[in-house]
Amino acid sequence: MTGFSNSSSSGTMTLATADSGAAGVSGGMSLSTGDTTDGGSGHFSLVTGDATNGNGGDITLAMTGFSNSSSSGTMTLATADSGAAGVSGGMSLSTGDATDGGSGDFSVVTGDATNGNGGNITLAVGIGSLGNGGDVLIAGGDTSAASSKGGDVVLRAGDGTNSQTGEGGDITIDSGSGSNSTVNGDVFIGITSKSVTMGRTDNANTIDMFGDVTVSTNATLKVHNSGAELKGHFSATTAFTSVAISASQARVEFMNLPNAQMGDIVHCTFDAAIGVIMTSASMYSAEYVQIVMFNPTAAPITVPSSNIRCSAWQY
Repeated sequence: MTGFSNSSSSGTMTLATADSGAAGVSGGMSLSTGDTTDGGSGHFSLVTGDATNGNGGDITLAMTGFSNSSSSGTMTLATADSGAAGVSGGMSLSTGDATDGGSGDFSVVTGDATNGNGGNITLAVGIGSLGNGGDVLIAGGDTSAASSKGGDVVLRAGDGTNSQTGEGGDITIDSGSGSNSTVNGDVFIGITSKSVTMGRTDNANTIDMFGDVTVSTNATLKVHNSGAELKGHFSATTAFTSVAISASQARVEFMNLPNAQMGDIVHCTFDAAIGVIMTSASMYSAEYVQIVMFNPTAAPITVPSSNIRCSAWQY
């Protein structure tokens, strides 16, 4: 402890090894508590004093040793491994609470590099052998202030600033793999969101989606610049039995199409060749489609048995 003062600052303490000579290394430094065989080992505290009319004192874990000719020193901040019947020690890095102003910022940044790439940052959970894997939570701050919003979370890849060949970095969001592809994890986006926006708002680029795409029946799909809002798409298939249609005559069939409503755009197709038979489809009533088959020739035509598939688009 440094000297106490009633009227001014307390004394400063410096704990350092001397500089090395011309052909050696500087002395090492070790601060540690002793080992124990029956009980916990001693605690280690590095704390600055409280302040009544000023800022609390700083603690600086300075950059590791500087080198004129080689790499700077590495800094390791870690807890020890656990014993045979325990868990490894936890680690908490946090800024203090504030009662009259914002709490302190927290930054994790690697240094700039002149003739190499910037250092990586890895946030990863260790592998476990019992229970679920550990979670990673990145969350913006809540706020109780009026007319304010919660903190944003921004994931942004780096820019490629070379004017000739620069290329921006990618962002990949993927779920974990299971023991086989049927139990791979899911990716959820916008579960409680008011809206979800994908792509540039000026429509300058495309969005590619592979595999099945499902839009729930109570959702609205907005197609920008077309003025269309697709509220639903419904489809059904029914068996059709062969029938003969006389010359210049028409035959009408009705088909149930659940969820389709009057005013929907309807299209029906046959999975067998029907020759020159002309067909049209329209909504007859809610959930029922009217299919008209017309024979434009001067001779009867038999329409073969097939499946009829009807789809309705609801705007």
